[in-house]
Amino acid sequence: MKRSILFLSLIVMIGFMSCENVKGPKPPKYVFMLIGDGMGINHLYLANEFAKQTGKPQLNILNFPYFALTTTHPLDTGRITDSAEAGTAIACGRKTRNRAVGMNPDTGEKFVSIAEILHQNDFKIGLITSVGINDATPAVFYGHQKSRRMYSELVEDMVASNFEYFAGGGIISSNKDNPIEARKTIFSKIKDADYTIVADRNRAKEIQNLGKIFVCDTTKKLGSALPNTIDSIDVQFSLSEMLKMGIEKLFNEKGFFIMLESGKIDWLSHDNDAASVIHEVLDFDKSVKIALDFYKKYPKETLIIVTTDHETGGMSWGNNITNYDNYTYKLQQQKKSVYFIKDSLASMQNAEKQEFIRKNLGFEINIEEYTQNMQLKNAANSASAMHSKKENYQFSVAELANHLIDSLNTSAGISWATHAHSGAPVGTFAIGVGANKFHGQIDNTEIKPILLKILEL
Repeated sequence: MKRSILFLSLIVMIGFMSCENVKGPKPPKYVFMLIGDGMGINHLYLANEFAKQTGKPQLNILNFPYFALTTTHPLDTGRITDSAEAGTAIACGRKTRNRAVGMNPDTGEKFVSIAEILHQNDFKIGLITSVGINDATPAVFYGHQKSRRMYSELVEDMVASNFEYFAGGGIISSNKDNPIEARKTIFSKIKDADYTIVADRNRAKEIQNLGKIFVCDTTKKLGSALPNTIDSIDVQFSLSEMLKMGIEKLFNEKGFFIMLESGKIDWLSHDNDAASVIHEVLDFDKSVKIALDFYKKYPKETLIIVTTDHETGGMSWGNNITNYDNYTYKLQQQKKSVYFIKDSLASMQNAEKQEFIRKNLGFEINIEEYTQNMQLKNAANSASAMHSKKENYQFSVAELANHLIDSLNTSAGISWATHAHSGAPVGTFAIGVGANKFHGQIDNTEIKPILLKILEL
């Protein structure tokens, strides 16, 4: 009898031990959500090809073990999403209408973002972007406005969130007539909400001793965003530096949530500037590496998600000119962005233009002949030119820069379907605790509920 009782006791103990083992890992404490705005799958693989051709290793993003093909359509039937709607879907798990931020503009219902939920559960929150901190993608994590253009109202939402760490390329002002004065007013509003503005990299070491902070170069020589990576303009804080500072600021035992956006991938895709897009993707991947290095230190406590709000430009890797040949190595010839080229050519004489183009695009052209030909071509194709003399058409510097970039793209085998967004599905990559939940095909509204399930919230 005693033996039977002892045997039963052992069975019960083993059962309890088995249940403990089956329970699985604890939810992650440190969550990174890294968003390549406008970064389609072709953007990613083109950047990876460029990396290989220039002797660099494969993109860190492509080393993630889990992948989900992700749809991005908005609430409006038959339309293509913008960043506000797609960002709202990712952050809040709800469809809305284009331009709306974190809410349904028809009913007035305000959605709750993943960042807001985690903040209520004692996670520290950091939002980082290479563009304006009150632009659409970062705003959906704290904002609730009918239009993404309500920049002043979004700043009010930003400071009301009480999130611990904001960092961005700048602030966008609704006042187009006097943006400098308007930005001063906005910065004053942020300071009045007890945020310390860190505008100098020399102050980075102080952040641990500060309360809530906003990292931003307030000189605004660069406007409302970081400069394009390809242009190699020195900045106070790069995107990856802002991430390092954020990790240092937010690290604690209860956990953090960091959203980082590379906004210039989208901007330069709108301009169909393939080489500049590549450099933005490579720069974004530096931030991915920083998150991965953190994950390697805390593999049982970290989850990293890399995703995209939508694809921009309808980029095609291959065109009718090159057919089955691949000349993407030609994109290495480009040293400056289309923005930089436009600004530079505007103040140059023809001889200077020719040298600048040779140096920064690898072209040898007769600028006068090229300009004349393009003037005639554009005049002939212009509907308004049908009732005017062709010689009256002026071929602008902006058109010259765009044509040069288009020529380089075409010769390299790259083509674009649009200067807007496309409806193509995008990629969601994951690594870490619970990463296996991101697989197969999902909609962007599923990212938030999947994450909450992983976090057991």
